[in-house]
Formats: sequence, structure tokens, C-alpha cells
Amino acid sequence: HLHKLPPSLPISSFFYISYIDGYPENKRKRALAKAIKPAIIETEHNAAKHLEKIEVNCEMKDIRIGFIGLGARGYGLLTQVVLPQKEQVAAVCDVYDDRAENGAKAVQDAGQKAPAVYLDYHDVIRDKNVNTIIIATGWDSHVEIALEAMYAGKAVAMEVGGAY
Repeated sequence: HLHKLPPSLPISSFFYISYIDGYPENKRKRALAKAIKPAIIETEHNAAKHLEKIEVNCEMKDIRIGFIGLGARGYGLLTQVVLPQKEQVAAVCDVYDDRAENGAKAVQDAGQKAPAVYLDYHDVIRDKNVNTIIIATGWDSHVEIALEAMYAGKAVAMEVGGAY
């Protein structure tokens, strides 16, 4: 039932609704979109109230990345984009220990010191040595991780974030 939607409706729902609005011939989806939009607006309003309380240092000179998600796309982003730009990777994380270890090895192979290795993204966010989070996990966890990181005062980047 739409009136029982959780108060923290994923922001990604906005993209879905915007997409289906372009197809007026699909009445069922349009009705669903119309019913959900007020919940999204309320969620965005609540999020804006929280975001006003967050202070972010936009003039970071020493970026220390915590990289979360080292599947095929995440590993490629780390090794082909982040590391070649000589960005400092302070921590790597994946729920699979072999992926996390491979990410740490890639960081060391790029000439950097060994990063902290985590299996739980909460640990990366709590790491005081990390001030920037790159999220390359499965799409369904992007919003949850990003919001938690932003609430912790970290800068956040997402792999393909706008596509969801």
C-alpha cells in the first residue's frame, strides 16, 4: 500500500519516476508515479533539513580515498582511473575478502603504501584517515552508503550514480 511507504524512500526512486513520466501510454505506471511523488518530495525535504547541518570542507588539499566495492567495475575504476591519476587510496573495502585484498595489492603495485582493508563499509566511513568515499558497489546500496558517508562529513563520489 502506497500510504505505508517508508519515510526514507530511496532517492533513486526519483529517477525511476522521472523516466516513466515520459511514457503517458502506461497508465498503471503513471498512477504509481503520481502516488509516490509526494513521498519523494517529503523525503527530499527531510533530507535537505539534515544536509543543512552537515559541514563539508570543499577546499580539501589532501584527498584520502576510501574505495568501497571492488567487483569488476569497481576494480576497473580503481586501477584504470583513480590510481593512474596518483590519487591517494587510504582504504579499500569489499564484502569478499579476496576482492578487498586484490584492491589493496593494486594500490601497492601503483607505488602507494598499503591501504587499510575492510569487509564492512561502515568501517571505511569511520576511518579517520579517509575523507573521501568512492562507491562502486551494487546499485541497490549506493544511496544508503552515500548518505551515511555524507552524514559523517565525507566527500562522496558514485560509480554510475545518476543511472539509477
